[in-house]
Amino acid sequence: MDIDKKGSVFIISGKSPITLPGGLGAYSNNLANIFRKLGFRVFVLGFSNEAEEIEKNGITLIHIKTPFSWLKGLGVGFITPYFLRVLMKKIKEHDPSEIIVFGMATWNYVGYKLRLKLKPRNIKTLTSCFTTHKHELKGNISGAPIKDYGYLPHFKYMLAYVMDRLFIQYFDKKAITEADKVIVHYESTRKIIEDDYGPFLPGKILRIPYCVEIYKRTSEEQKDKGVLHLGKKRPWVVVICRQDPRKGINTFIKAVGILKKQALDFDCYIIGSGPFLRDNKRLTRRLGLERDIQFLGFVDDIKLFLEEADAYVLPSVEEGSGAISLLEAMKLGVPIVTTRCDGIPEDFTHERNALLVDMHDEQDMADQIKRILEDGKLKMKLSENAKRDYNKKFTFEKMSQEVEKVINNLWGEENARA
Repeated sequence: MDIDKKGSVFIISGKSPITLPGGLGAYSNNLANIFRKLGFRVFVLGFSNEAEEIEKNGITLIHIKTPFSWLKGLGVGFITPYFLRVLMKKIKEHDPSEIIVFGMATWNYVGYKLRLKLKPRNIKTLTSCFTTHKHELKGNISGAPIKDYGYLPHFKYMLAYVMDRLFIQYFDKKAITEADKVIVHYESTRKIIEDDYGPFLPGKILRIPYCVEIYKRTSEEQKDKGVLHLGKKRPWVVVICRQDPRKGINTFIKAVGILKKQALDFDCYIIGSGPFLRDNKRLTRRLGLERDIQFLGFVDDIKLFLEEADAYVLPSVEEGSGAISLLEAMKLGVPIVTTRCDGIPEDFTHERNALLVDMHDEQDMADQIKRILEDGKLKMKLSENAKRDYNKKFTFEKMSQEVEKVINNLWGEENARA
């Protein structure tokens, strides 16, 4: 059957997924491949610095230029009309029999507005949630303590929380409550959504497994820089995450300080860009660790670092769910130290496939990193169990099957795909 006549899926990622730092870009990429496999024509829409269309592996990536890009997630209300204009143009061109808008969290507000515009046309909207704006911003406040970063960053995120309550929460709530189905991957996320925006009808929130496919990202600011090569002389301790306060990098920095005082010999790399990168560098200098911790910013190919890492650390104080970067490390069997934060304990068991510490506990984090670097048997056990558990729970095939069930449920069995 002609793909156009089967239907079209429009994935709204917010910022372009090929330039997104962190796990959302990888997640959007996985979703696009799943819908393509299921026989849909797939469009991925994201705002960028320039308007362009890129065809790759049967998927159309559409970059939308808007003067409000600098607002990012805060600009949902201003950016939505630009998305709607492109969506309506593509729907007119292809006239698909079925239309699904899959918005990443708050960006499903675009799907909600499209359905209002094109009534009575049958448009189904899905949203995938890992947290809520409210919960995420609380995590940013917790992750920017005054004693580490000073008053300005802390109050900046307190102000962001107030702004969210006044303005952004409306869009976040509409995106979630007006969706036909809300996809979550963790019970922790379900609880957060129900606490913030519930109650919901039975069957509205669906939990499905998910996966990661580690792929090479392209950074707008570093696309001509090439792959970074580093010679390895000592064990590597690696952190890969977006530089937000909620990632708890201050705890990791202080843990490294504890280990360096013990004369433990290792190289330390923090990978990822984001609004808190400068603040984390400043804290590192203040603690006299600028020679011990290297901030590499955005790196195109994180697999190079994960394959060489002796320990992967994620010190999060808020995730809402689990973390895609942890699954990327898990897939490759990198020994993990992480926190008992939100959905992370749903994926990891202490001393089986990772070492878990309490949030904000730099001493325990230092102790657990040291155990991995000094205990070869423990390192091997964590690595083997992590890979085994990943292959049981987080495969592309499992996620594809569950997404297909969700789609079949949207229209009923008459539209089920074999």
